[in-house]
Amino acid sequence: KDHPLVAQYLDWNHNMTLLNTFVIGLHNKIQLDGRLHPNFSFATTGRYRCSGPNLQNLPKPDKAPIRKQIIPETDDSVLYGIDWEQLEICLIAVCYNMPKLIEEIKNGEDRHQKSADKFGIPRHDAKQCNFAIFYGATKYALTKHNLDPDTTGQQFINYIHSEYPDLRSIHERIRESCVDGQITNIFDRTRRSSKFTELVNFLIQGPAGDLNKMMLIKTNELGKLYESRPYLDIHDELIFTVRKEEEKEYLTNVIEKSYNNINDEVERWFGFRLPLDLKFKIKKGPNYGELKEI
Repeated sequence: KDHPLVAQYLDWNHNMTLLNTFVIGLHNKIQLDGRLHPNFSFATTGRYRCSGPNLQNLPKPDKAPIRKQIIPETDDSVLYGIDWEQLEICLIAVCYNMPKLIEEIKNGEDRHQKSADKFGIPRHDAKQCNFAIFYGATKYALTKHNLDPDTTGQQFINYIHSEYPDLRSIHERIRESCVDGQITNIFDRTRRSSKFTELVNFLIQGPAGDLNKMMLIKTNELGKLYESRPYLDIHDELIFTVRKEEEKEYLTNVIEKSYNNINDEVERWFGFRLPLDLKFKIKKGPNYGELKEI
């Protein structure tokens, strides 16, 4: 693998994938008006799924400049990206009903950094391991995160279970649901399956999809008098095309008002309030590839 030809081949293969999938592939999907019109449907978790073409798997800006091709609707507009902060760990705390983790989040503690400091690994690696364990992964699944299953991997699992002793019983209840063949999440949606991973994913990712749906509905309700509008759904992030002449008003009266009152929307649709105040970050840019936090 250290031979220079291997590196050249891998580089060539990467570039060919970009060319065929994201250059030629996207170009072939352009319709008569000169635009891409992807289709959005629901995945089994409840999140939006994009196809024809899939704009949710575009490479990150440091890998290729493909995202820069996603531009505002008009020349006198800019893009805004609204992304929930720490959404997955918040939903794990809420959907699993873990009071200790909820309090840690409320107090501003960083679960991933605590794990990173404990094991002397980068925060990104600790984050991946934390999520793997919260989703019920075994010690052998941690090998892809460079942890030896019989030493550091098992120690990591033991550490998380010592921090949250109720996690084992939570996973056991989900395994019991596998026998029943279905499970219901906090928003009273039911998924039928006998597979543990599918039920866990549904418990956490289903509510994430519903939160974005609520924001799409609310921003459309508040934005009826504006030409600016929601543009794309990229996983947990909503992209808006915003007319420059409406920018300040639309940001204040539509985007911020909707996101700041997410718990009001949860209560409106589902009759209860989340025990956490979800936070979000706002990014702005001339295109999707150059969104910067403001």
